[in-house]
Amino acid sequence: MALSRYLTERDDLHLALGTRLLAALSELDGKFGDKLEALWKWISANQVALADLNARLKAEQPDLADVPMNVMQVWYQGIAGSGTATRVVAYEYALNAQVVADRLRPPSYVYGTYGSWTSNPTTFKLQLQNVQPKA
Repeated sequence: MALSRYLTERDDLHLALGTRLLAALSELDGKFGDKLEALWKWISANQVALADLNARLKAEQPDLADVPMNVMQVWYQGIAGSGTATRVVAYEYALNAQVVADRLRPPSYVYGTYGSWTSNPTTFKLQLQNVQPKA
């Protein structure tokens, strides 16, 4: 969580969600926890500023360079991995929805205005009609 707070620059990250995100990333890469730990130790020991992280990782720790991107992807998009290995871990609780929640609502698969699915749908009285083929 310390690394996530550092990368996102947010102190309000949910621990339960962070646990789910870590589980998804660890499922995709069995060494992900070790990479996280190594990255956080390196950042702390070298007092790496966030603005310099990407360049310094590429130059000094290339084996860990993809870790921040993976962490940010899962926090902001709620998606771990890619392709057939994709794991959806969060949707409306992903940070991409949270940072705009005061103005926007996450999209849904329901067509209509936000919240329209909360009212009962229109009812229809359907009747079966026999149709005779034209001769």
